Amino acid sequence: MEHQSLYPIKCYPQLLKKVWGGEKLVRMLNKQGSGRLGESWELSGVEGYVSVVSNGNFKGKPLDFLIRDFGAHLLGEKVAKRFGETFPLLFKFIDAAQDLSVQLHPDDGIAMQRHQSFGKTEMWYILQADEKSRLILGFNQPIDKKGYLKKLSEGMLTDLLKEVPVTKGDAFFIAPGTVHAIGGGILLAEIQQTSDITYRIYDWNRPDDHGQMRQLHTEEALEVIDFSEHHATLSYRNALNESVVLCESPYFVTSKLELSHSVKKSYRGIDSFVVYMCVGGAGFVSSGKHSVSLEYGETLLLPAALKEVAIDTQGMTILEIYVP
Repeated sequence: MEHQSLYPIKCYPQLLKKVWGGEKLVRMLNKQGSGRLGESWELSGVEGYVSVVSNGNFKGKPLDFLIRDFGAHLLGEKVAKRFGETFPLLFKFIDAAQDLSVQLHPDDGIAMQRHQSFGKTEMWYILQADEKSRLILGFNQPIDKKGYLKKLSEGMLTDLLKEVPVTKGDAFFIAPGTVHAIGGGILLAEIQQTSDITYRIYDWNRPDDHGQMRQLHTEEALEVIDFSEHHATLSYRNALNESVVLCESPYFVTSKLELSHSVKKSYRGIDSFVVYMCVGGAGFVSSGKHSVSLEYGETLLLPAALKEVAIDTQGMTILEIYVP
C-alpha cells in the first residue's frame, strides 16, 4: 500500500479485569467497561492482545496487518530492521485499587532463553495518586540472595521492601531484575517492551476471584533478582511548550510535552514511529488532511512516515515516545 495513506492512528483499548483493579479507568479516563478493571492496553503487539484500529480508513484492521502492509513506513527503517514485523512496545494505563503483587521481570537474554520472548524494561508516569500512596522499588537495606531467601522462608519479605511515596507527575524507570510493585491508590501510564513475562515473588497472601492463591515464581526469580541499590526515580525539569526528556533507554525514549497553546512538531530526525499518550487536557493532532482528537486517557500512534504534525490545543499534556 502507498504510505501516503497513513494517518494518526487510534486503537480500541483492551480492558483487563484484575484482582487488584478498580474503577478509575472508567471514572477518570472514560474507558467503557465495568468491574475491577486493572489495565487498559492502549497499543499492543502482544500475541492474543494485538490492537485493532478504531479510526479512519483502517478501522477494524489489526496492528500487525498494518505492519505487514506498511513495514518501515509505519515502524521506521531502523525499527523494522531491528524488530521485523513485531511492534516493539506496549502501552498501558493501570489502575491499582489494591497493591499489585511484588514482582520482577527478566532481561532480553533470560526471557529469550526461557520464554522465546523479549525481556521487560518499563517506565511509569503517575497520573493520579491517593493520599499516602506508594510504590515498592527494590530493597530498603543491603541484602544478598542468602538473606533474601531467609526472609522469604520466614514470611518476612515485606520487611526488606523499599517504599517510595508518589504524587502526580512523578516518573520511574524499572530495569529488569528490579523488585517492584504498584501500590494501591495509584493511576499511571506504563511504557514497556513487548513482553508479558512477570515473576511474582509475593502476593500479600491474597486469593484470586476463585479463592485460589496466584502462582509464585520463587525459583525463576532467583537468577533474575538484582540485589544492588536501585535508582528508579526519574528527575526532570518542568517546562511549557517543549519536549522534556523523562527517560532514555535502548528500547524507548519518553518525553513530557506540556502545552499551553498549539504547536507544530517535526520528527524528521527520528527514524521511528511516535506514540502520544494524553495524560492531561485535550486537543487535536493533524497531519496533512487528517485531524484526530486526543483526549485525556487516549493514545495515538504516529506512523514513521508522518514527519510533521500540528497539535491544536488550549491546554494538553502528552507523553511522547519513540524507539531510539
